Amino acid sequence: MRVEHQTAHPLLSAGDPGDWPRLLASVPDVVEPLLPRLPVSDELFEAVLADGRAKWLEALARNERMVRSRPDLRDRLIATGRAAAGRPLLSPHAVAADGRNGRSPWPLSVRRAVLAAARPADWPPGGELNEVLGKKDVRLLRAAVACPLPGMARAALEGAADGLTRAERLRALLTVYEHDGGPAALEEVLAAVGEERLSPEAAAEARKTLEAGGPEPLRAAAERAEGTRGAIEELYDTALADRAEQLELRTGLDWAAVAEAAARVPFDDTAAGLLAARADCPAQVRDALFAQRPRAVAAHAAHLDAGLLAVGVPKRDAARVLLTLCRRGLGRGIGGAELLCTARPAAAVLAAARRPPEHPEGRAAWEEFTEGLAALVAEHLGGDVERWRAVRARLTGFTGTVPELLAAEPPARAKPGGAWPGAGAAPTGDRVPDPAGARGAFTALADAAADPVCTALLPHLDDRAVYDLLGHGRLRDGWFALAAGGDPRYRTALASRPTLDADGVRRLMELDDPGVNARLFLRPGTTPVQRERLLSGRPCRPGAAGEVPLDPGLVERLLQRKGGFSGRDPVDCADPALQRHLLRHVRVRGRAPQLRLLLNLWERRGPEAVADLLGEDLEPVAFTSRVFRQEVRKTVEELLGAEDRDKALEELRAQAAEGESASAQIRELRGQHFPGAELFRHSHAWHWAEIAAEHRRDPLPSAALAGLAELPDVPEDFRKEAEAAVWRSDADYAAWETLLHTARLRGTVGRPEEDKEEMARLRIGPDWTGERILRSRPAHYDGGIDLSKWLTAALEQGAVAPGDVIEHAPSAVSVLKWMWGGGKGAEEALAAAVREHLGSSPDAWVLALRMLPGFRGTLGELLRTAGAAAG
Repeated sequence: MRVEHQTAHPLLSAGDPGDWPRLLASVPDVVEPLLPRLPVSDELFEAVLADGRAKWLEALARNERMVRSRPDLRDRLIATGRAAAGRPLLSPHAVAADGRNGRSPWPLSVRRAVLAAARPADWPPGGELNEVLGKKDVRLLRAAVACPLPGMARAALEGAADGLTRAERLRALLTVYEHDGGPAALEEVLAAVGEERLSPEAAAEARKTLEAGGPEPLRAAAERAEGTRGAIEELYDTALADRAEQLELRTGLDWAAVAEAAARVPFDDTAAGLLAARADCPAQVRDALFAQRPRAVAAHAAHLDAGLLAVGVPKRDAARVLLTLCRRGLGRGIGGAELLCTARPAAAVLAAARRPPEHPEGRAAWEEFTEGLAALVAEHLGGDVERWRAVRARLTGFTGTVPELLAAEPPARAKPGGAWPGAGAAPTGDRVPDPAGARGAFTALADAAADPVCTALLPHLDDRAVYDLLGHGRLRDGWFALAAGGDPRYRTALASRPTLDADGVRRLMELDDPGVNARLFLRPGTTPVQRERLLSGRPCRPGAAGEVPLDPGLVERLLQRKGGFSGRDPVDCADPALQRHLLRHVRVRGRAPQLRLLLNLWERRGPEAVADLLGEDLEPVAFTSRVFRQEVRKTVEELLGAEDRDKALEELRAQAAEGESASAQIRELRGQHFPGAELFRHSHAWHWAEIAAEHRRDPLPSAALAGLAELPDVPEDFRKEAEAAVWRSDADYAAWETLLHTARLRGTVGRPEEDKEEMARLRIGPDWTGERILRSRPAHYDGGIDLSKWLTAALEQGAVAPGDVIEHAPSAVSVLKWMWGGGKGAEEALAAAVREHLGSSPDAWVLALRMLPGFRGTLGELLRTAGAAAG
């Protein structure tokens, strides 16, 4: 039986057979298809290179991981001059995912190296060469300027001379002289292309070569142009589209000459960024470029460190540059204390460092910054409102560092108090714009202050500063107590906070303030049940009676919206027009939620309002089914027709309460076998506490947990617990599908009771061991086991150990296919087993690979058998 590359790849990636020549000779049919994908060791590379087989060289050249991560091996492969090794690096189809506009994804430096090394005897005309020549595209033709193959350099000149750089024209002329026929060929090119397209300088060098009778003048001119002088000339050429690729052709630069040129005439942003992005750019040159083009260097420099912080930045660029340095460099060369004490101006530093960088290394450095800032704030400002006032006044024009800003003595004032510096009005929309500039800097300072200091400071601040601090500053528990007080600015600003979570929403809902409720309804952290309550007009404060009117502005805004609604929004909406608008634009799914909606309407406006709504036959806009289910419509219409309306209302209450009860929800959850079931799309108000308690008493089915974990209002602790068990749902589903397939083969489909018993036997219990889990999954019809959707998660949760996968999963083939398909977590266990049983024995490796296709045992058994047989 033939070994499939999907199974051989993980095995060969887990160890090093050592004697690659022997393996290549013994199982070439196994290794050859894998060469474009395998990790390429030096030994494997040497074996393929020594063999010299064209199809193997080509396979290696298609190994993107090797070509990108091992430029040394790539360059050796190119240096063979073989067409097989070079073709994949020229073809636009070499790596389809990276190709652009039908061109090769590899940079000019690689493509030019391929063509420069090409051996004429090994490269037949046509194929990839036609890709280069036939399109008349300067971006393709310029790779051929150093190509010794007949006619290639000449074609580059004739097809794109006016689009080539001076260095490329000179190199192409030299190549024509040396490889296309000497002086006669050079004369022909000069005549065919013309001096204007070649440029007078290049034509002059060609004539010097003809007069000298040898290529030395052209060679010297080409080498000068390809050196630092030529690079500088190209970097100044803003019309040159591919300056990045041209600079990459220079393996080394005279950095002193670059610095001299920059001092005479500054480079533009693109050129400065390209130079700073080079790994060999010295810090002194980078700093000089930064002083001229701070935005470009901050965004692209290969190395960032505290040296950049000491370089002055123009005021107009300071905010953006320091933000970029914080995001890219904090924790990656720039320390938190260095940023705090060295960078300037202070306002830009504070605004830039309000939030931590996204990369993990930046967190510790950011915490170092914030801890140092808190110490400085406590030392120099404390609770002195006048010192805070003076600092706020200095922020806009201050050019020093943060410590200098805070340590400066405030100016003497004849009378304390007065308007807060930079005072501004509160935002009028429902969103609070993120504070920037001096406002962002002051917010960062206030965030660093202790709770009592910040609380005492609030009454003195202008309206906009209050919004900045409560809407975007560090959330403090005391803010909610302030919101319950008399100053409406506090509650409105806090209710506008974009990151407010469900608990914060709950605490503000208890204020029963229509304006606050309007803002809370639009917060992303507000749960569907909270949104329902906010639109109900019912008070949220414990013990409160009466109604809380809906904010007219909110109603008007929602009537204009066509989407973004929740299925709970219409359930208890106090505004009839808004309720009908919502019912047309969002589907209230489920019998119980629909009964609750009609019950609420009956209790609020009477049975006539219910009859009117059912009789109106609303036409949905955002879905195709009817607004109300037929069974719900029938039930409620029968109740509306009852003689005793009071008794009918009690019956409706009973049915709604039963459908919404925790016991009914738990009963439905225990019947779920599929996490995408209709139940999880219902507009339920879930009884999370009761569901969690029931799950702790008797674990819910994994499919139910998987469905619950995706719901928007699931509590975080329950979501984590559910997600930890979701893999069981996939594992059980895989077992169920396998069971059905086996039943079809045996002709025993349609035995519900037997199927239920078998499914119950296969369903994974909380006390199952990894061995039992793996061995209980029946063999799949393809000879393996469906591991792909659940095994990685089971390994992450610790329910299955990596060694269990090697020793107990029913099929070696299926485990290796799972690993090939992206399965993670058992790589080290496989590598350890390979080292123990196969080692570097070529005989053992050959046996393992040959036995693999028909082997029915576990992967561990395969390795032990091959190792023992090889001795």
